[in-house]
Amino acid sequence: MPPKGKGEKGKVEKGGSKGAGKGKDAGGKGAGKSKDGGKSSEGKASAKGKSKDGGKSGEGKASGKGKSQETQEEKVYSTDGRPYTAALAELYKNSAAAPRDFDPKAVQLLDALYNAGGTEKIEAAVVDLTKKLEGVERAKVLNWRNYLFAHLRAFDKEVYTAMKEERGRPERSRNKKVVPIVMTALKATAAEFIPGQFWAGAAAALPKTEATPSGTVFQVECRTEAGESVLVLGSAQGLGSWDMKEAKPLKLEGTTWKSEPLDIGFGEVEYKFIVKKGDDVRWESIEPNRKLKGGAAPPVVKFGES
Repeated sequence: MPPKGKGEKGKVEKGGSKGAGKGKDAGGKGAGKSKDGGKSSEGKASAKGKSKDGGKSGEGKASGKGKSQETQEEKVYSTDGRPYTAALAELYKNSAAAPRDFDPKAVQLLDALYNAGGTEKIEAAVVDLTKKLEGVERAKVLNWRNYLFAHLRAFDKEVYTAMKEERGRPERSRNKKVVPIVMTALKATAAEFIPGQFWAGAAAALPKTEATPSGTVFQVECRTEAGESVLVLGSAQGLGSWDMKEAKPLKLEGTTWKSEPLDIGFGEVEYKFIVKKGDDVRWESIEPNRKLKGGAAPPVVKFGES
């Protein structure tokens, strides 16, 4: 239903409306852009506007919260009414910069430049900024506020430093986390640490394994035929580095094949067992390879079963 209004003419028609007054509708009181359906604008603002159907809407006040509401800080640090407004107008005319690109800290710096040298200083700063923006398209700058402030800051570093000191820095948080200090007793009998060499004390810190003092023993249960032998091959140098010629043989003890103690280092290694007869080699058909963490004892496994 079309909105009702009071004024010189109380009807809003499709062709247009004239006069100033208060419009009412479901959304609240206000003046702004209106459609044929009679919806009024939302937001706390007084404005003059044209309706999309060709008529001029009246003037009024609307209650409510709108996107156009400025923060108190933006109002205080607006460039409107500043003594250098005319100089900035030339900047907008000759570059891609816009009034919204000057945030409160940039306006503070402009004020500081003006206070330091008056109109001559601020005009020189604007001319310098215009030259730096020459040929710079708006779409190529991701953050225009930071971009303009960086150029203004570089124009006169002394003025910027004085402004920053006067403004002060934010206080650091006093809510510091207290990290407890854990004290451990030193052992006079610990192995000496020599830079560039493996520390002997690391071996003592590793978990106990079935590995003998001279190496690690690999074991596997495997059925073999006459003439077949079982070997172990892996990524560590002590396991042949996957070179078939360097595979380590195992000996049968009862029903279990065991290797001699092998030095495989302290890092993680991958390995597999193989059955060999002459030039014929049969690998374990398991994926992925068997893995052994440094210092751990390899379990007794069955050939071909993960």
